[in-house]
Amino acid sequence: MILHVLKFQAKPGKEKTVHKIIRESLHLLKRQEYKGMSYYSFRDTSDKRQFIHINTFDNEDAQHRYDNSSELKNYYERLRAVIDGGIDYHVVESFEFYQGR
Repeated sequence: MILHVLKFQAKPGKEKTVHKIIRESLHLLKRQEYKGMSYYSFRDTSDKRQFIHINTFDNEDAQHRYDNSSELKNYYERLRAVIDGGIDYHVVESFEFYQGR
């Protein structure tokens, strides 16, 4: 499993705009049915300006398809206008996993 981890901070007063961009992007991904991909979005509970995204990919083909999509480029362009600084971006791989039920 391949994971993309993105961390960024909304500009003061732009938290709702960032949230809207995230929601719109998520709905678009659902409509496009990106196979082999999952998308998780988190917001810090103590600092509402801090956001974290985790995209998971089942394989390199799914990652490549998303990395080269116009949806991703549009998402980054819209996000850059309402965040402070850049996006802290990491590609990691999962090697252990446990889920208790």
